[in-house]
Amino acid sequence: MSKFFTTGIILGLGIASSLVYTHFDTIKVEFMKQKGVMKAEKLTINFFFELLKENKNISLDEAILKFENKDNEFDNLKDFAESKQRTVEGYRKAYHHLFIRARIKHSFVKF
Repeated sequence: MSKFFTTGIILGLGIASSLVYTHFDTIKVEFMKQKGVMKAEKLTINFFFELLKENKNISLDEAILKFENKDNEFDNLKDFAESKQRTVEGYRKAYHHLFIRARIKHSFVKF
């Protein structure tokens, strides 16, 4: 039984190593994509966090507009979204979870 178990482990490691070797480039690309996504999310959360430090009652729409509308061309998210041929709901859906995470971070930090 012990020999069978050892052989199974060695065979499993061999197969796993072979799969990693043959798909290494794909694994590396996926890892780099995820790393980039995580950096972008962190940057956005930190931006929202700073806005919340200035005004704890800022709305999601206001925060999105401040993040996206760098030149302050637009006064509301609806006009901004239309200028980009997008919807307000699309922006809200994309940023909602990051805004929530910034709010959570803000609630735990003592000023």
